[in-house]
Amino acid sequence: MGQGHSNSNANQKRSNVKLQAQSIGTFDGKSIKWHSWKARARAAMGIAGMLDILDKPDYAKKNAIDNETVFHML
Repeated sequence: MGQGHSNSNANQKRSNVKLQAQSIGTFDGKSIKWHSWKARARAAMGIAGMLDILDKPDYAKKNAIDNETVFHML
């Protein structure tokens, strides 16, 4: 039973990532736009359930697939 729930969460996370990946956009390097880009990027990562990858280095090291997903989103 627990494994099905876990698989369902993984599928939902992948679905969320696909929906949010395009909304981040590209950072153009202009410092005046940094805060708004960072806020949009963190919001998209949060919706996708990926903020722990950005905020917790140990979690990122232990979750290579999510880490790679965030890399590609960025």
